[in-house]
Amino acid sequence: MVTLVLGATGGTGNQLVRQLICQGQSVRAIVRSTDKLLGSLHGVKYEDNLVVFEGLVLDMTDEEMQKLVGGCDVIVSCLGHNMTFRGVYGKPRRLVRDSIKRVHETLQSLQSPASSSSSQSSLSSSSSSSASAPLSTPTKMILMGTKGVANPDGSEDVRPLDERIALSMLRILLPPHKDNEETVHYVSNTIGQSSNVEWVVVRPDELIHGDDVSEFKIFDKPYGPLFGGGQTSRSNVAAFMTDLILDETVWNKWKYQMPMPQNVPLN
Repeated sequence: MVTLVLGATGGTGNQLVRQLICQGQSVRAIVRSTDKLLGSLHGVKYEDNLVVFEGLVLDMTDEEMQKLVGGCDVIVSCLGHNMTFRGVYGKPRRLVRDSIKRVHETLQSLQSPASSSSSQSSLSSSSSSSASAPLSTPTKMILMGTKGVANPDGSEDVRPLDERIALSMLRILLPPHKDNEETVHYVSNTIGQSSNVEWVVVRPDELIHGDDVSEFKIFDKPYGPLFGGGQTSRSNVAAFMTDLILDETVWNKWKYQMPMPQNVPLN
């Protein structure tokens, strides 16, 4: 199985790459800095399981995208905006949505036998981890969202007035929040329940750092207040994503849903 991770140098993406490699999985990672990723994998034997692509999805040619995506069984987006003034308010304003859209369009193009054959031939000449699943096998897509983004299907409880006001302010003042909302809408409404892509949007509670996987629980929708309700470590988010990738029972339970992992508090 081959997993493509977007945002592999971020806190959650790095944890996911590490956990997958430690379980013997083949990983392709697209990063802005190869050195940063490899430097973060100290103590992990990654040489036979990791192929790194340096660059941005939005800057790649169609041929480069087909080489990147072709043969992947799973695509995971842990993309996020840098928490600097330029990262929050600079371009691209829709980094996550436009990257997911580009990946999805590439997957659609690979449904053409001619383009699929060409991309696989190109990739196999440069990497030993290019074994591909049959085109009839749906690609798994896992997106890291946030607790503050509602499911577009309208199935969730209406938030209290103060939380709705806070989210409206975030939508206006913080482009990354609007980006996250539009990404979820794209996955839910544009990709939908298509024949070639199955998806899960993982919406953790308040994210905290932590390298060790601990006990966590999964809710089918955001649980508790928007702020101060609970916490989810990045390592636990990665662990849940790893379960989704490797355990078909877990995947079938949550596909086309937007679950929320949350740490079980220590006594």
